[in-house]
Amino acid sequence: MIFFSLGLPGRLAEWCDAVLVRLASRLPGGASLTTWPPITKMLGYDGIAPVLDQVAISLIETGAAHLVMGARQPDERLRASLTATNSRFVVALDDPRCAVAEILGDSNADLKAVTRAIANSCPLVMQCANSPGAITIRGHQAEFDAVGAVSAIAQHFELSLDDGEAERIVEELAVHDLCYIAKQTTNWWKARCHLMPSASPATIWPRSSGRASCSSSTAILAKGSPTPSMWRAACEF
Repeated sequence: MIFFSLGLPGRLAEWCDAVLVRLASRLPGGASLTTWPPITKMLGYDGIAPVLDQVAISLIETGAAHLVMGARQPDERLRASLTATNSRFVVALDDPRCAVAEILGDSNADLKAVTRAIANSCPLVMQCANSPGAITIRGHQAEFDAVGAVSAIAQHFELSLDDGEAERIVEELAVHDLCYIAKQTTNWWKARCHLMPSASPATIWPRSSGRASCSSSTAILAKGSPTPSMWRAACEF
């Protein structure tokens, strides 16, 4: 089986990936995890291979019976395939500013490059959130009710859990530092970017650049049900 976990690169998507690996590992044959595209490719300007092409490569390379594919830029072909096959999948919906902060905290990447990568991924991820096969996991669920989130994911994929198993999964992930704690982004942005108190993340990546800004993406995420017109308003192409 192939389990898809879609989301912006960051701790929340990593946590959802890891939950799916733990759940899939309970099935005969074992499970492996592939994340695509890696952040290094997202930060560049070269073409990125479609997610489904990487799925085929990963299945050949790992030989595992089950694959968890963490898709950070779910392209149109993937979205169409998930819809056509009525596939079930996870969508991790995090504040894009948190995703930017987490990547910068773990690397020496350029701020504008990271912001551009996250802003480009936001509409792709959100277009999948309202699919009939999607279960959406938001940061507050993983942070304050991780056990409930694990149970919900298992139920969505029709995978039964023994008593206390969801708690054990959460504890095992925490031991490996796989837990979600939202960053306090307001103070982080000011400290990292040396902004004046009146500035915002949009100052770093303005709408006129031709990409969605983190601030506009955050507003759309908060609405929960984005429409094409909402994204056209947030992006200038």
